[in-house]
Amino acid sequence: MMSMIGGYDQTHGRALQDRQVSVETLKANIKAIEEKLDIAKIQQRVLTTVDQSQNVDLKPEKLDALRFKLVSVSELYNDYACELNLFDVCLLILNTCNHNEREGIETLWKSVICEEILPCQTTSAIAISFLAQLKQGSPFEEETVMQSGDYGNDLQSFDNGEWIPRLRNRVTALGKELYGKGADYTVPLDLIVQALEGLRQAYSEMHKENKLSQSWPIETMLNVGVPFDALYQSYDSIYLEVDGDIDATIRLHWLASIHELLKMWVNEAFSNHVSSASSEGSSASSQLAQAVKNGGLLERIKAYNATLEGLVEGNSADIDEVKIGFREVEEAIRKGF
Repeated sequence: MMSMIGGYDQTHGRALQDRQVSVETLKANIKAIEEKLDIAKIQQRVLTTVDQSQNVDLKPEKLDALRFKLVSVSELYNDYACELNLFDVCLLILNTCNHNEREGIETLWKSVICEEILPCQTTSAIAISFLAQLKQGSPFEEETVMQSGDYGNDLQSFDNGEWIPRLRNRVTALGKELYGKGADYTVPLDLIVQALEGLRQAYSEMHKENKLSQSWPIETMLNVGVPFDALYQSYDSIYLEVDGDIDATIRLHWLASIHELLKMWVNEAFSNHVSSASSEGSSASSQLAQAVKNGGLLERIKAYNATLEGLVEGNSADIDEVKIGFREVEEAIRKGF
């Protein structure tokens, strides 16, 4: 007679256990195959880039390996993507392999951003200072940032802003490939937000008209797919770092950006005219409800306004505009809930 424990057939139990192990093994094998397929697609992307580029110099044996073999992921990363400065591809490989190397990822993103702007010329000392900081530690560290108003040379102009749509499109396309795929650390929000907002501020200083309404960094990150609550947490944490900055202009810039983000968030949350944020209206609505209930959002808005009240430097009209904006956001939230 078969041995039974508590009415349970031990033989049957072992069979189920063996089958469970087999299922886990199968899942692991499927995941490994999917990863190899993803890497193969990235290899095809590298090959297409090489074929379309006139400035790529690969040794014949390396090119043949790329064309006719499935190279290892380490080879693809080190011998091709890194060597050819294919920053987007490097990030895709790290994302696919779930490899979290913070310093390397941040350097790659700085490189992506710098590649769309440098080398360049500008009349702005603020732009020169920020770009020098941005390119530090990247492959573009030696690229030229010339202070000049002579646009007769071949350097692109930072001042005309033609780099903005290119940069937005690049960040959006790359961000969509990376974000929400299980390795969101390959999209370091704080670094990207600081870079885009720093560029925005440098450009806006030369174009004073309506500078507080230029919210393209926020729109870019939302287009990537970053949810409102995560983006707000990034902006708020960065603001807390600069809150003690003696430069009132910098503090005002971040407060204005936070106001713009909150305004967009509130508009999206209540766009369906739901009577309560707890209704099944939208994810923006539920995120906002959570931020108010557990995140102390209304208290943060009060703190922002307190800082604005204490700003004695800067454009008073701009300060008043942001203060009014925060009050309107607060009223909308209280009314919505």
